[in-house]
Amino acid sequence: MAKVLICDAVADSALDAIRKGGHQVTVKTGMDQDALLETVPGYDAMVVRSATKVRVPVLEHCKDTLKLIVRGGVGLDNIDVKEAEELGIAVRNTPAPAPWRWPNSPWATCLPAAATYPWPTGP
Repeated sequence: MAKVLICDAVADSALDAIRKGGHQVTVKTGMDQDALLETVPGYDAMVVRSATKVRVPVLEHCKDTLKLIVRGGVGLDNIDVKEAEELGIAVRNTPAPAPWRWPNSPWATCLPAAATYPWPTGP
């Protein structure tokens, strides 16, 4: 069982999936760098999105316990990846965008057609 720190808002279904995997989940969002320094040691993994910045001081402070950082979303610019990997901390992301944001989703492709459809205007 791993201790997982959730640093940014994630879907309840994601939290449930982590818990069903037998892991202990702690949700603590909105932390600044000082709060991260105090909180992260002792956790095996952390999940961040774009709000939380995982920089060298945090990585060095938790290098003895932290094994994995997961970035929910596209990109890793808020994590010092090279330094994390040099310290033996794996970094992963979930690069697929959420389906409701896809510009080619069914609703998005229907909107232009709806705008030009000859809707009846009278009785």
